[in-house]
Amino acid sequence: MELHGDCFDRMLQIIAREDTGQATIVRLADDQLIGGLLLLYGLHPLDFATRVKSALEKVRPYLRNNSMPRESTAASSDRSPFIWLFRICC
Repeated sequence: MELHGDCFDRMLQIIAREDTGQATIVRLADDQLIGGLLLLYGLHPLDFATRVKSALEKVRPYLRNNSMPRESTAASSDRSPFIWLFRICC
């Protein structure tokens, strides 16, 4: 498993040297399968908070359609996200 991680790390280093390398890495990480693999090896280019915010953006339309327009997020020391949903009433 360590060999695989080292290989993926080297590939990302080579890609990053290109003019559009960082953008390519972010696009790769946005792919569900590749992004999961990068997470597994600790190579995902986006930090934890950014990934949580991105996930919330994807579900925000659903939350609004179900009268849950507001949320607050935080992370515990073990990096588990806490998401509080609350409804704003009259």
